[in-house]
Amino acid sequence: MKLGIDLRCLPQDGSPGAGIAHAARAITQQLCAQQELETVCYVPVGASHPVTSTATNIVELKRRRRKSLMDAITRHSCDLLFVPSGAVTPALPVPAVPWVHDVDIYFHPEWFPQPWYKRILTTRLFLHGVQSAPLIFCVSEYTKQMLLQLARIPPERIVVTGEGGSGSLDSISDTEIQQAKQDAAMRLQEQGIQQPYVLAFGTVEPRKNIPFITDLWTSMGELRQGYDLIIAGKDGWKMQQIEPSIKRAAEASHEYGCALVRLREQTEAMKQDLLLGATLVVTPSLSEGFGLVPLEAAQARTPVIISNRGALPEVMGDGPWCLDLGDPDAWRLLLSELLMQPELRADFQRRQYEVAKQWNWEGTGRVVLDRIQQLF
Repeated sequence: MKLGIDLRCLPQDGSPGAGIAHAARAITQQLCAQQELETVCYVPVGASHPVTSTATNIVELKRRRRKSLMDAITRHSCDLLFVPSGAVTPALPVPAVPWVHDVDIYFHPEWFPQPWYKRILTTRLFLHGVQSAPLIFCVSEYTKQMLLQLARIPPERIVVTGEGGSGSLDSISDTEIQQAKQDAAMRLQEQGIQQPYVLAFGTVEPRKNIPFITDLWTSMGELRQGYDLIIAGKDGWKMQQIEPSIKRAAEASHEYGCALVRLREQTEAMKQDLLLGATLVVTPSLSEGFGLVPLEAAQARTPVIISNRGALPEVMGDGPWCLDLGDPDAWRLLLSELLMQPELRADFQRRQYEVAKQWNWEGTGRVVLDRIQQLF
């Protein structure tokens, strides 16, 4: 069997991209490493892809449009197309299997920047793609259940894969982790990050709920003394709703010897350093289809506080670090306790790292490969 992989979700400027691009590279690397599988990847010109094996055929697409993909499949055929973005192009000459990350746009269109007419078109095309697929992969049980609410799809056609976080962070042994954290701190100091910090990471857009954490941070007063708040991630959409809260928190930070630091551009290496170097990671998301950032924080042995929304409890466990967004006092209390109590941070590190061990890209790749092979 020859498996095609549609990698049009990768940015053409060669940048790492956001969560879906990260996941697409990781799963592609796993699938292309399988000796029993012949693979062909359809990749936009300029995109950074993970394939190094000469056994995989790389077909470059001049454009990310449907016609470019159709022409490429005609010239370099496959038996089945795997679509890591989840968005299946209509009327393909081969069956296609999507990998669905979230369906938030159907339940909360206000979180997204598309005008109504474009949203109707893209959502209808997406639903057509999943309804006509012989098999559907979802990154979490949460996403599967939300998809079942949307479409009349037999549950047995939907397979939960999980994701794997950061292979490089996960590979750091218990004996190496402290040195890795010290090395990361030194590299960050060279970048001007001198003070201990709390980290919020991800594209800044409504689902990340940045105003919640900036308002919470401001309300902590002297409890945050000696710590900076770093908001790392490129500007997303609907920034006019988010920037005022960031500005207010930045103005209020200096009175206690701390700062709000906004980092819009990071390499993958700097992202890992930020996760390794943080005192604490906070993820107060309104929804997550999976939750790569808290998983990667746990792999970096950095404690994390998460909201109880979306797939976050599924990925990180429903422990004392999983809080209701309707109770900011609980967030304020736990955040202050973690900043003041190293032993509590160590307890969270240990317990969350054990939870994180259940997720790895090898397992995700095996689930995808096994179910695809069953189709043939």
